[in-house]
Amino acid sequence: MSTGMTWNKNLSIPSCEICLKAKATRVPFGKNRTKAQHPLQILHADVCGPFSETSWNGYRYFLSVLDDKTHYAAVFLLKSKGEVKDRLIDYITKIENKWERKVKTLRMDNGGEFVVEELKNFCNKKGIETDYSPPYTPQLNSHAERLNRTLLDKTRALLCDSGLKKEMWSEALLVATYLLNRSPTTALGDTTPAEMWFKRKPNLSRLQIFGSTAYAKNLKHLKKLDDRAKKFIFVGYATNAYRLWDEKKREIIVSRDVHFLDDAAKLPENAKMTSPPEKPVTLDFSDSENECSDESIRQVENGESETEDENSLTSTPAPHAPEEREDEDAAASASDSTRRSSRKKTRPRRLDDFKTNFDESDLDGDESALLTYKAAVTGDDRDVWIAAINDEKEAHEQNGTWTLVDEADAKGKKILTSRWVFRIKDDGRHKARLVVRGCQQIPGVDFEETYSPVVGTDALRIVFAHAVKNHLHFKKFDVRTAFLHGILEEEIFMRLPEGYDSNGKICKLQKALYGLRQASERWHSRLVTVLKKLGLKPMITDQCIFVNKNRSLILAIHVDDGLLFGKNLKEMDSLLKSMKNEFELTVVDNPSTFLGMEFEKTKDSIKITQKAYTESVLRKFRMMESNPAPTPLVSYKPQDQDKVKKSAYPYREAVGALLYLSTKTRPDISFAVGYSGRHVEDPDNHDENNVKRIMKYLKGTLNKGISFHADSPDDLEVYCDSDYAGDRSSTKSTSGYVIYFNGGPVSWKSRKQPTTSTSSTDAELVSAAESCRELIYIKSLIKELTGKDRNATMYIDNTNTIRMIKTGAMNFKRKHIDIKYHWLNEKFVEGLMKVEHVSTELQIADVFTKPLGPTKFNYFRNKLIT
Repeated sequence: MSTGMTWNKNLSIPSCEICLKAKATRVPFGKNRTKAQHPLQILHADVCGPFSETSWNGYRYFLSVLDDKTHYAAVFLLKSKGEVKDRLIDYITKIENKWERKVKTLRMDNGGEFVVEELKNFCNKKGIETDYSPPYTPQLNSHAERLNRTLLDKTRALLCDSGLKKEMWSEALLVATYLLNRSPTTALGDTTPAEMWFKRKPNLSRLQIFGSTAYAKNLKHLKKLDDRAKKFIFVGYATNAYRLWDEKKREIIVSRDVHFLDDAAKLPENAKMTSPPEKPVTLDFSDSENECSDESIRQVENGESETEDENSLTSTPAPHAPEEREDEDAAASASDSTRRSSRKKTRPRRLDDFKTNFDESDLDGDESALLTYKAAVTGDDRDVWIAAINDEKEAHEQNGTWTLVDEADAKGKKILTSRWVFRIKDDGRHKARLVVRGCQQIPGVDFEETYSPVVGTDALRIVFAHAVKNHLHFKKFDVRTAFLHGILEEEIFMRLPEGYDSNGKICKLQKALYGLRQASERWHSRLVTVLKKLGLKPMITDQCIFVNKNRSLILAIHVDDGLLFGKNLKEMDSLLKSMKNEFELTVVDNPSTFLGMEFEKTKDSIKITQKAYTESVLRKFRMMESNPAPTPLVSYKPQDQDKVKKSAYPYREAVGALLYLSTKTRPDISFAVGYSGRHVEDPDNHDENNVKRIMKYLKGTLNKGISFHADSPDDLEVYCDSDYAGDRSSTKSTSGYVIYFNGGPVSWKSRKQPTTSTSSTDAELVSAAESCRELIYIKSLIKELTGKDRNATMYIDNTNTIRMIKTGAMNFKRKHIDIKYHWLNEKFVEGLMKVEHVSTELQIADVFTKPLGPTKFNYFRNKLIT
């Protein structure tokens, strides 16, 4: 080899600093990383973006999550990387419920969006191993990186072929994910990721060409010569429907009755043109007397009554952009399809086929509800599900819910079918519930009444105020399988589901069963009967508050959840013991929560908050990381601005979530939420910013709530006010009032007046009339509850209004509202209330009528909540 020296081949040359600096190379990447043996064992996650072109609905990134075993991909559209942790937490929680397994490992890169405390804490709590790849080593997260590359390739191809603008990349990405999950992969052989994930073959009959022309049937009221369909562009799939792009309005429409035209320009040269279908391409929505929608099951499972007016049943978009729609294939499956209900009260037909401002995550549902009986008793968790099924069977046997009879005994009457519903409760318990398909019932034959009351929010606050004033103890209870205790008046027959050996016999129901339309009404009727027998009668002013003869016991009930108040613990325990002879109760002493409200109780006070609910709203709408705002609303909407629709934002749902909060424990946001609610039909960017500001305000006031104190005067104080012509779009005024009892607000409202007032005095009179009507109810309820009448004082800052109420002096300028004004004078003369003047600076109701600056708002807020 060379001369002059001896070469030792076995000599190991040590590394030196210069060599390491000059010759350092990367260590080879091994191929022996752990592979998943079952679904959810390993998840790969990665973020792609920002895109140079913001999508039409405001997205700049997407998060992809890949299951190592099934190769099933889920995609989430993001406006910022700060949303990553919330989307991952939500998705992991959802799929763990679906599979009834735990995620073992989460593989991610070392990006700042993944290395956050909230995600780390979640994984630690769930026992999930976080496998972060080192910086500059995408090879160690190759599955997610390769997935993103594949999705982007498909997205570019779809956009190129369709001729759509780049801003439609978000829609193309979702379609690309949908197609990828339904395409064969060498790693799975002949199986697709969707088949592995859903455990059934995907239905590909609904596939259409991205960007093709689509005509959706118009179901609005049409004249004889109006077009029956409107032209759109097909851009994706929805549950049992298609997503269509309206270029002019720049919004997504969802429709199920669609004609598709395959554009010739998009077809290969050797492809044959096919004629447009003679009938609309629709999905399987056929009515079936043997199937009901899962929504109808969900309602009775949650104890909801069937009392809503059908015009109030409107769809609400979900809060954010979507992952892959997991229930698409479930909808297409012949065996587990979600079909139309045959119930009489349904969503208005005009809304069945169209839905604007749709967001894909509307399709997210409770996956455990899709679990079939066969899957439950043969799956990995079969032992716990079988135990849950046996518990349900035992409950029906002990309850005497039905008797077995021959089918001939039905004598031609409709025999309802039934099914099992499986759910994992919030506390981790597995619950199996036998549910009858009440959607098959015939009104007037199988049921008459379905209405069942629940305790009013104002009434419940008054009970709390009274309890604090009188140092009452209180206990919480819930009734197990409450609906099964209702006694049926109608003759109803039912077939038993899988898991029962009925020997060809059917059931004749003796008691109500979950799913029956009258189940809630029958339960409440039975409860009233039992409580009357035990010496408690329902109040006239609220049918869900019961008191005994000497008013030493007060019971408030909301379906099957109740609160019992009393001075004597022995008397309370005696009543609960007697109730246990009729029902199976779970009792909690000194409860800290009830119906989503949280209590902070001391000897002489109680504070009621909804911190947990508020945090859930902020997480749902991605506002937990926002900076707090000092007030919930800055100003009215400008009237001359150019409207820019934000159809991707779930505005209606956000307003609904905030409305619930504003009516329970947060009167300080009532005006802001009410004002936002005026624009749910056509929200723009200003409306979206208003809703987000309310959430920012809540972020800084999470611990705020209403309070009642034992040392406060128990007379009633009413503050009422109006903002004359404050609504600039209609020039109508806004009424606001708040009623105090025992130091805290028990009733409040902010409402745009239904008629236009011609002066500030008129507006004040209308507001005073509204608050007076509520005062009559509050006084009646308190008198019935306590046996004592309460003095009331109404505080108004308009001297002319006060004079008119007190004197009854008629003014020809007030003829148009003379009924309201004479009625107020009549109530004043009767002694219903005193009327006093309060300066505008001290008028608390001002906070319910218009936006206020931080100083004034905070002063009034501190009078409402603590």
